[in-house]
Amino acid sequence: MENITENEDSLNTEEEETSKNDEQETDEKDYKALYENQKVRAEKAEKALKTKPETKETPKQEEDTTSKNESQMSLKDIRALNDVHDDDVDDILDYAEYKKISPAEAKKTPAMTSLLGAKAEERKTAEAANVGGSKKGSSKISVSDLVRRAETKGELPESDADLDRMLEDRYSIKS
Repeated sequence: MENITENEDSLNTEEEETSKNDEQETDEKDYKALYENQKVRAEKAEKALKTKPETKETPKQEEDTTSKNESQMSLKDIRALNDVHDDDVDDILDYAEYKKISPAEAKKTPAMTSLLGAKAEERKTAEAANVGGSKKGSSKISVSDLVRRAETKGELPESDADLDRMLEDRYSIKS
């Protein structure tokens, strides 16, 4: 009986060892596959980085052409936009580009004249509403007002300077 249990134990340990070896082999295969996958991805990324500087040059060229188009405005267009508020110039230029007309013509269209009028009205309203932002200067209360408040309401001045002025005036009257 002991032999049978010993044989079973030895078989169990052999099976465990073979299963451990199989697991190690599969782990090694998985690691190798991951390594190869990462290596391929890294090579692709390097190739992409090497080719990107070439593609980045083309947008710069497009930016240069747009700035050339903006600088090719005629004198008539510049004069037409002279009286337009700075915030509205881009709207007129965008509209002119959309309609494929000159900025001077775009400014004269009913859509743009109503838009410019509405924005000018908004600016006037905002400016009028912004009046509360300025602070009033402190006004000096006259000595006679200080004395009258002290006699009728019993209110003494808050600042020492006003109190001194009130007392000096009172003593100068009695002398």
